[in-house]
Amino acid sequence: RVRYIYPFAPSWFVLVACLGAELGYLASKLFKESSFVPALVTGIYAGALAGKLPWAIADLANSSRAITQQQVKLGVWAEENLPKDAIIGLNDTGAIAYFSERRTFDVVGLTTESEAPYWVAGAGSRYEHYEKMPRERLPTHFIVYPQWFMIPSVLGEPLYEATVTNQSILGGATKVAYEADWSVLGRADRPAAEDRASALVDELDVSDLESEKAHGYALLHTTEHDNIVTTHWGDDGSLMSDGGRHKRYRDSFILDLGTSGKAVLVARLAAPEDVRLGLSVDGAVVSNIEVPATSWAEVAVPLPAGMTGAHRVTIDAPPPKVFGSMHYWVFAE
Repeated sequence: RVRYIYPFAPSWFVLVACLGAELGYLASKLFKESSFVPALVTGIYAGALAGKLPWAIADLANSSRAITQQQVKLGVWAEENLPKDAIIGLNDTGAIAYFSERRTFDVVGLTTESEAPYWVAGAGSRYEHYEKMPRERLPTHFIVYPQWFMIPSVLGEPLYEATVTNQSILGGATKVAYEADWSVLGRADRPAAEDRASALVDELDVSDLESEKAHGYALLHTTEHDNIVTTHWGDDGSLMSDGGRHKRYRDSFILDLGTSGKAVLVARLAAPEDVRLGLSVDGAVVSNIEVPATSWAEVAVPLPAGMTGAHRVTIDAPPPKVFGSMHYWVFAE
C-alpha cells in the first residue's frame, strides 16, 4: 500500500537528486549543455509521484473510515462496557488498546512479550501454550476476527460486533467481542479410555512447542496451516479440544518406555480416510495402528515386552495417505 511508504518520500527525493546529479555528470561528457538533467530527472520523478497522490489520499480516507467504524468503535464499546480490570485478547492493538483503556493481550505477540513464536507456529501451538499459562494472565475477553483466531472453543458468549465492508485495511469484514471461556483447557490431557490402574510414564503433546522439543519431535514438512485445534464431544457430553499437526506422512519422536518392560502406547490421531499406520521403534517395525476416517480417535498399542528406557518411535503412513497427530502417551503396568 502506497500509504505505508509516503512518510519516507523526503529521503526518496535525496536519492533521486543524487541520481540526477550522476546522470547530469554522464551527460556532460556527451553534450555541451547538460545542466538541465538533474532538474529533469527530479521533475519526472515528482510528476510520477504526484500522479499517484489522488488515489493514495482516497485510499487513506477510506481506510481511516474503516478503522473508525470497526477498531475505534470496538475500543469505545469496550471502554463503556467491560470491567476496569478486564484483559482484552486481540490481534490489532492500536485503536482498541487506545480507546478501551484496558489491559491487552496481543495474541500475535507484537506488544505482548513471548507470544510471537506460538502465533507463527499455528493455532494448535497457541492453544497448548494457553493451557500452560497461569489463568490470571489469560484474557478475560477477546476482540478478534474469528477466522484469524481459529480457536473457537475458548470464545464464549458474543457480546458485540462491528462489520465494515468496502475496505482494504482491515483483517476481515466483521470483528467480534467475546467473553473468554477457558473451561475447556485441560479436559483432553488424558485419553478417554485410560486404565487408571496403569501408570503414566511419558507424554508427548503434539503442537506444544516445549513438549515437542523435549521429545525430539521431527517437524518435517509442516506449516502453521496444518497446526490446528480439533474439538471433540466426549462421551459425557463435555467439549474437549486438543492442538495437533495434520497432513502428516510421518511422526518421529523419542519416548521413555519406563522400566516395567510392559509399555502401552496410546495415540490420539485423526485421518481424512481409513489408514493403516506403521509403528516402528528404533527403526524396526513392531506393529500397525488402524485409524478410521475421523477427526479424533484414540488407539492403544502394546509395545514389545521387555522394552525399557528411551527409544525413538516412528509412525508412518503408506503413500499417498496422511494422518493427523495430537497426543501420545506411554502407560506401564
